[in-house]
Amino acid sequence: MKGGVFLPNSNSQYELMVKQVFSPDERLAAWFLQQAPTVDDFRNLDDQTKSRLGAHDQQVKKALMAIELGRLIVKSPRELCGRAYSSMMVGQEMIEEYAGDNQESVMVLCTDPHNDILAKRKMFMGGSVECRLYVDHIFRFALLHNACGLILVHNHPSGDVAPSDCDEQFRSRVQKAGQLLGVRLLDFLIVGADHYFSWSEGMAAINSLKSV
Repeated sequence: MKGGVFLPNSNSQYELMVKQVFSPDERLAAWFLQQAPTVDDFRNLDDQTKSRLGAHDQQVKKALMAIELGRLIVKSPRELCGRAYSSMMVGQEMIEEYAGDNQESVMVLCTDPHNDILAKRKMFMGGSVECRLYVDHIFRFALLHNACGLILVHNHPSGDVAPSDCDEQFRSRVQKAGQLLGVRLLDFLIVGADHYFSWSEGMAAINSLKSV
């Protein structure tokens, strides 16, 4: 159709990829497509048939092994970096992790729906009193790991865990961006040498006082 964009269907992509895998041996690619002409045909191959196909040619055997390796990687459970079942739990662990660190930074923790930590990364390294913060970098990292939630941990090398105006502005920006992207900001912690401040715990205390 004029002005339209042609998107190949899955079988067209399948055929193209088979030809690329066995390139430059066009006869082998054609033979393989005769055995499994479509994606569904390949998906429904039993182990006995796969063994027969692999015995036909060493290159076919390697291709089938690579596909099985890909399936194993996709199905295998992702290694967790820890758990975030409470702000206290995260706060105490981060105090230990930041011990002796004289540079300000932000640690980004990505969580799944069960508050297991999928990935973590220290970002935005700064000096002893400040560091530059970029919200888009945080969510790029979160979306890369399919995170449902975020916990941000910011250290104050001075030891004073009282949040600054800049800390509050940054937390607010991340929270608003997360609402748009469907990634919830679970907590923002500030850690010092031996204690921490948690926005989540602070808000819970405020709400408790309001309900009295």
